[in-house]
Amino acid sequence: MNKETPTVKEKAIYQAVVDLFMEGADLSGLTVSEITAKAGIGKGTAYGYFSDKEDMIARSICYNVDQYCHWIYQGITEQKTLYEKIDFLLGKMEKEISKADCLMRLANTMSMDSVIGKRIRQQEVENNSKNPPLELLEAVFEAEHFTPPLSEEMLQFLARNALSRIFCYGMMLSNNSVRAQKMAAAQKMAPAQKMAADFQLTPDKPPSAAALHAKRIQTEAQQLRENERLCFSVLSDYAHVLRDWKVQYAPQSPDEPVHARFVEACRNLDRTEYYLDILCAGDSHERAEVIQQQMADEKLDRLRRRLEKIHKEELEDGYDTADVA
Repeated sequence: MNKETPTVKEKAIYQAVVDLFMEGADLSGLTVSEITAKAGIGKGTAYGYFSDKEDMIARSICYNVDQYCHWIYQGITEQKTLYEKIDFLLGKMEKEISKADCLMRLANTMSMDSVIGKRIRQQEVENNSKNPPLELLEAVFEAEHFTPPLSEEMLQFLARNALSRIFCYGMMLSNNSVRAQKMAAAQKMAPAQKMAADFQLTPDKPPSAAALHAKRIQTEAQQLRENERLCFSVLSDYAHVLRDWKVQYAPQSPDEPVHARFVEACRNLDRTEYYLDILCAGDSHERAEVIQQQMADEKLDRLRRRLEKIHKEELEDGYDTADVA
């Protein structure tokens, strides 16, 4: 967690960013002028502490998430059992829903593939610090004094699984729909008990290697299925676009310049359809290879964003690819 004490002016900026965020502002759309006006300090003064807007927002998120986690941890240390600690955390989220909702949205920003998200992760590396919610949960499990002690790998695995479930509970809690509220109420007592059942977890008995291995396989299988669905969805969309381009941008005469989109369609359509065939009919090893290849280096995410841009441009131009045979 953040160990440096910020100055009064830095704290003003941190609070201003959170206040604007809770008022509904889009972090990526905020300007330095809006932040400094909310903080009540001049832009010139702010630049004496921050390099740019992204630095203001990234440090603000890190500081506020860290402070919220520290506040929660102070109360958790007063609880005796693991169940009581988790229930205390959920109870705080329920009572302080505006804070909890803000925390979850900020924590989600920390993991996003955005300029601000990347800046936050860069700061974590530079400061040799951990994600505060994960650090909080690791401390909770570590304080149980299992015999034998949990390995670092087991500690991180438990913390990530616990964070995922707590995050889901918080999202349901902050959702205004009646169904979500009922789901949240039904699951309030579940996280600690569910973790104990999944990992055979008791204060005098650490999770067995077999239990963790089985849970890890289950978690990895779920992630693989999610990645497979994402790959199929994006590649199907791309194949549809390429088929349209192959018709729409085909040269009408030998003298006509060849359009770049026609070239791309000719070059990539067969390969894309080949990947789709594997995802539909290939064995598990073949599908996993395609998924790994597409997910590497954010390749699939870049294609997804490009397709979104293409569809947006087509709508603005009044052209719908669905109309092309």
